[in-house]
Amino acid sequence: MTEISKSIIRLSTGEISILDNIDEAVFVINKNFKIIYVNRKIKDFLGVDKEFILNKNLVKNIYGLKNNIFYKKFKIALAESKPIKFAARDKVRNRWFGVKAYPFQKGLAIFVSDITKRKILDNNIKENEKRFRLITENAKDLISITDKHGNYVYLNPSFEKTLGYKAEMLLGTNLMNIVNRSDFSRLDDWRKMEDFQYRVKRVDGEWVWLESNRFKIRWQNRSFYVGIGRDVTERRIAREELQKLYSAVEQTLDGIFITTLNGQILYVNPAFEKITGYSEKEVLGKNPNIIKSGKHKKAYFSKMWKTINRGKTFRGVVINKKKNGELFYTDHTITPVKDEHGNITYFVGIWKDITSHIEEEKRKDEFISIASHELKTPITTVKVFTQLLQKMFKDSDNVEVNKYLDRMGYQVDKLTNLVRDLLDVSRLQSGKLELRKEKFDIGKLIKEIAENFEATNNTHKIFIEGKPRKMIKADKDRIEQVIINLISNAIKYSPDAKKVEIKVESEKNDIIISVKDFGVGIAQEYLNKIFGRFYRVYDTRDKTFPGLGMGLYISYEIIERHKGKMWVESKKDEGSTFYFSLPYLG
Repeated sequence: MTEISKSIIRLSTGEISILDNIDEAVFVINKNFKIIYVNRKIKDFLGVDKEFILNKNLVKNIYGLKNNIFYKKFKIALAESKPIKFAARDKVRNRWFGVKAYPFQKGLAIFVSDITKRKILDNNIKENEKRFRLITENAKDLISITDKHGNYVYLNPSFEKTLGYKAEMLLGTNLMNIVNRSDFSRLDDWRKMEDFQYRVKRVDGEWVWLESNRFKIRWQNRSFYVGIGRDVTERRIAREELQKLYSAVEQTLDGIFITTLNGQILYVNPAFEKITGYSEKEVLGKNPNIIKSGKHKKAYFSKMWKTINRGKTFRGVVINKKKNGELFYTDHTITPVKDEHGNITYFVGIWKDITSHIEEEKRKDEFISIASHELKTPITTVKVFTQLLQKMFKDSDNVEVNKYLDRMGYQVDKLTNLVRDLLDVSRLQSGKLELRKEKFDIGKLIKEIAENFEATNNTHKIFIEGKPRKMIKADKDRIEQVIINLISNAIKYSPDAKKVEIKVESEKNDIIISVKDFGVGIAQEYLNKIFGRFYRVYDTRDKTFPGLGMGLYISYEIIERHKGKMWVESKKDEGSTFYFSLPYLG
């Protein structure tokens, strides 16, 4: 650099002309900061001709140089005899200069270039980088930048948060290390993505579904690829669950339909089409009245609409009509579907075709009705003749004959009770069970029934607790039938016990009667079936108890027709308590 400085001083006129036309301002100072050479470019930088400052002192004559960075840097270069580079701003002219100073034996050779445009560009780049980081660092989306080979060069905090990796764990590694390659095999080029979904492995080994877009950018003459993705795992799971639900709805044997609030059909499943005979195309946009049979009163459907418009579920048996005019029965459930604000948006109807079940029940009821009536007359005749024979042989010494006649009378009574139960079932099913209500003391009735049981039964003691507040109004014979049935069951299903407990309680306007045994009990899964027709209880050893399973069904229906309630509390092998309530006023 010393030789260069000396050479500048010894330059010819032609060579000085070259220096005058270069883009940099060149001047040489001695150790006292006297300007001993300057080219013409100095005018562009300082606004004065070179002749004006030549042989002038740099410190005294240029912008108070002693107080600024130029003076300080030049002084260091002279003191240390080392070249120096720096950038400085001319606040007066609002310009930036790049300065290179080379010391030689007698001073400094200084080259100054205007870097204002470059500085502005650099500042713009820095501002853009700042904005970029501000956006990416706070974005909820996962943002990554890779080079053309797929190696990560940048990952934003959301990328780290979602996948659990620290950025330094992945920077410089290839994206293929954490993606599911089979998903990427569906892409022609991993560098080009548009709403593409693929799996990425979290740091804990779990897979996360991302939906990404990727595009190319140029930076410092290099190609990079920006990936912007979001976690759609929950959305994928929800979609898969929805698909499962849709498949289930499409394949179920139950008819399903969806309607607007006005009843316009929006969807029907294949089972609906199969059962009704109507195709989806034929019913979409129509009203469910298209399958209306006309067998129900207007009040029935009025109640249905009131129920579902209140946001409640409607359940009932509906008689519908197929496309070919054939009637069919359905067990109907219509449920309102609400949005997040609680507003009803549409209705979903599900119904099961129970036509065959209804027809079977009708045949069964018809058989019961016929059988009970056909049996009643011959059994009555047998009973009359049995009683005549018992009278004839009452004073006879033939013990064997009397024993057989007593057994015959007992079995005839069982048949009589069976026929009575069958007749009751038939009346219940046809709605012809009549109630003859009267006022009576139910406490007295319970006591009489208990005494009769103890007189004919020597295995169980019957205990009564409590008494009614007042007389009740009900069908005395039917209530007696219920109490007898409950006590009979209590004794039958507790063969190893010694007692039955009856409790009488009053609650507001109702009386509550309970009959408790200490027998085999009922498993929880069977409690909802116990009042069903022909249902029978089995004990823990799968022993079947005698009876046809009609008693509890009849008792339940009798209490229901009195506007009362019947229920049971029981645990397997721990006995059962049957309750029924009746209004005092009937």
